[in-house]
Amino acid sequence: MFRAIFLTGPLKGKYIDMAAPHTPERLFFAPAPGDVGEHFITANNYLTVGYDDPPYPPWPGQIEYRLDREQSELRAHGSRDFAAGGMEEGRAVYVVAGDDL
Repeated sequence: MFRAIFLTGPLKGKYIDMAAPHTPERLFFAPAPGDVGEHFITANNYLTVGYDDPPYPPWPGQIEYRLDREQSELRAHGSRDFAAGGMEEGRAVYVVAGDDL
């Protein structure tokens, strides 16, 4: 499990605790349509619509975040079995694709 922290864009200042077999290099979000239940909404009325590869077709208002490994504090998962599969834990920092920090 890792904590995704967003430095720029519409999710700036938000964080999401995520469990995944690996830390995605790319995350895709879009504004939540009015008929989506609150339990699907990630933050700031956005929902996750993809990771690693963009969804097709793109969602209206879709935004791409990229992992900034230099600012992240990730390490192999504490469980040897999970770590062997590439799972990481810690803090993953994401910025909007194209943002130059």
